Amino acid sequence: MQTDQDDATYLEPFPKQRRSKLGIASLALSILGISGIVGMLSTTIFLEVTTEGGFDEESSWANVLVLSVIGSVGALLLGVVIGVAGLCQKSIDRTAAAIGLGVGILGLAISAGLALLGSSKMGS
Repeated sequence: MQTDQDDATYLEPFPKQRRSKLGIASLALSILGISGIVGMLSTTIFLEVTTEGGFDEESSWANVLVLSVIGSVGALLLGVVIGVAGLCQKSIDRTAAAIGLGVGILGLAISAGLALLGSSKMGS
C-alpha cells in the first residue's frame, strides 16, 4: 500500500539545472555576428544595384562595411570561444552553449565562403 509521501516523491519534477551564462553569451554574440554579416551583404547588394556605375570601393561606405565585417567576425570568433568554454562547464545546462557554438561556426563558414568568393571575383 502506497502512502501520500510515496506519491509526492513520485510526482516531483526533475531538478532544474542552472542555465549557462557563457552559453547565453555565446548564442547572443553568434547571432549578433551573423546579423552583421547579413546586414553588410544586404547593404553591399543594395549599393551595387542602386548606385549609378556600381559600388565605389573608395567611398566612405566601403570603410563602414569593412569595419562591420571585422566586428562581425570578431563577435563570431568570441562566440565560438565562449561556446567552447560553456560546453566545458559541469553540472549546468549546456544547450545554449552548444547552439551558440554551432551558430558561430556556421557564421564563420559563411564569412570564409564570402571572402573566398570575393577574392576569386577580384582575381578574374
